[in-house]
Amino acid sequence: MAETANEEIATTSCDEQSKSITEQDVRRYLMQFILQCKGVVSENMLLSSYLALEQDSGRLPKGEPVVLAAWKQKLTEHISTLNLHLNPLNYKISMVNHPMGKSYVSRRFTSLITDIVDTNWPRNARFYVYSNLKHDFQLQLATSFSASDIAFLKWAIEKMLTESSYVQRFERDDITSDVVDEVDNVLRGKYGDDEYTGLDTYVSYRIGVGALMTTKEITEARVEELLVELAERRWIYRSPDGKIGLDIKFLIEMKEYLVENFDVPLCVNCKEVVLQGIICLEGREEFNHAFHVGCLEHYVKHVNDKCPGSDKTFQEASAYAIG
Repeated sequence: MAETANEEIATTSCDEQSKSITEQDVRRYLMQFILQCKGVVSENMLLSSYLALEQDSGRLPKGEPVVLAAWKQKLTEHISTLNLHLNPLNYKISMVNHPMGKSYVSRRFTSLITDIVDTNWPRNARFYVYSNLKHDFQLQLATSFSASDIAFLKWAIEKMLTESSYVQRFERDDITSDVVDEVDNVLRGKYGDDEYTGLDTYVSYRIGVGALMTTKEITEARVEELLVELAERRWIYRSPDGKIGLDIKFLIEMKEYLVENFDVPLCVNCKEVVLQGIICLEGREEFNHAFHVGCLEHYVKHVNDKCPGSDKTFQEASAYAIG
């Protein structure tokens, strides 16, 4: 009798715990997690957080194998519901592929519940990005920055996208970039170690902090403050060697501004702006044949190992896009 009573109490407790976290609560927690990640989070990381939440609710028993596809579909449904509420406010949680590809993202993914859920996380480059649907660059800046700040930001973006955006000789000892490593991994996997020796040229879409300090618009102290604020927004990132580049959220929210005002390359595969990947130097209009790292991996495996519109291989006729 005592054992039966204890089992009933345990079952009741589990049921109450499950009911205490509603579907609406789940969506609120997911939204909070996305915002804690500055509006940019990998699908695997968000799914990991979601599974941890479902375990806490009791709806996902601990220790049992997990079929990720089913839970991923439920996560997608939650995001769709969130977007129904966000769209009237001109915001959206979008699904995008990280420009650096599956291998790069997967190596940096650490599950929140690796020691709890028995599952194998697949290589995955997909990200959820919380973005503003009002793609008016001036309007977005005007709500947060002064006129002098805005003048500096426009000047800085122009320098970043034009000052070094020409084909330059690539010297491996002089440049450190994850883009180079990831592109090399993709092309070496296609052509083999003996044939592939690396690309000879590159185009840069980054700028050193020192160059930004030459502005006449604001003080050096204010430049540093702005760089911190923009990094918090996930509009820029700072590389290990101190260079500044445009981050994934800026590329999504400000694609229209970039395409209208600068000669930025677009990916052959996904049609998004390419600042990290490769640019084909033949069989193209000016810098129009480009690939993100992940899109390049798909292209050389399933489509062709030559630059579009050319009979030359990527090794022969392309440059690293380092942004």
